[in-house]
Amino acid sequence: MIDNRNRRTDTEASEEFYVTDDSPALLCTVNNHMEVTFIESLMRSANIPVMKKWRNAGDAAMIYMAVSFTGADLYVPSKLLDKAKELLAAEPVEPDAVSETDDNFVELLEQHTEKRRERARVMLFLIFVVPVVFALLIGLLAVVGAFG
Repeated sequence: MIDNRNRRTDTEASEEFYVTDDSPALLCTVNNHMEVTFIESLMRSANIPVMKKWRNAGDAAMIYMAVSFTGADLYVPSKLLDKAKELLAAEPVEPDAVSETDDNFVELLEQHTEKRRERARVMLFLIFVVPVVFALLIGLLAVVGAFG
């Protein structure tokens, strides 16, 4: 026997169906894979489960190409729909509100980049300069040996 006391109906749909607190509710429709990934990440960071349904042949495109350009509908549990919509409507954090941890990360990234550049210089030296000098020395020794 189905308990209908705690259910409400969705009157916008062409058919009347029952919506429970845990049933999926449409959060939004997005147009590309990057938007889907961004919104999924945002919702998961707030512990809101997300279900995506690719439009048209989007599922097949995801299987064959790992990217879909057909868009997707994103669903969240009905009881978390308001919270999810608030997250989507929230203003992004201003760049001047960067924390000290972010400053340290940027500094570490710059140090790492400088180390990679130094390694690249050494590799270029070993790959190009050393063989050229070696070839010149062999040529010089050959010339000196021919005249000697």
